Amino acid sequence: MRLPLALLGVLLCALPAMAQGSGHGVAVLCEQTSALLDVSASTRAEPREYTVSVTNHSSRAILVPRTPIFGWRIESEEAHGWRLRAEGGPVRRIHAKDEHIAVTGETQDGSELVEIAPSATYRWKSSLPQVDPLLLPASEESTTLKLTLFWAASPGLARSNRAVPPCALAPEWTVTVQKQAR
Repeated sequence: MRLPLALLGVLLCALPAMAQGSGHGVAVLCEQTSALLDVSASTRAEPREYTVSVTNHSSRAILVPRTPIFGWRIESEEAHGWRLRAEGGPVRRIHAKDEHIAVTGETQDGSELVEIAPSATYRWKSSLPQVDPLLLPASEESTTLKLTLFWAASPGLARSNRAVPPCALAPEWTVTVQKQAR
């Protein structure tokens, strides 16, 4: 039993190095910023709008892309905790109980960067049409869902500019939905 645990430990330690070599990266959650997720109500005519507010709590300015591409994860609450319903995008949690975030694709690093001054807040607005249909109840009863959006800079962008945070953002939104009567 000790050998598999030791191999798992070596693999987890090697993940950042392997990811950087392949153009992908692994990041921990940011400690010097906070991120909140706000979701607008939707109608059949208009999709939801997702707003991520990022506040810089550090003593220096940070840079983030003006138009990032978010990863996302939807989980439903069950008696024994949260169960994955769906996920997508270029940034994902490595494992449901692991705080590490993996960059697995393009996160829009070529876009214009925006500076967030110390104690300031910047708001991204985004639509995620692939997420909207998944925020429906699983049964006739109410369902509690948790939506998490993820963003982390690619290793190349984080290395090329010290003002880009090398950590990840993961704001969450929890909602209880009911099937609507027709």
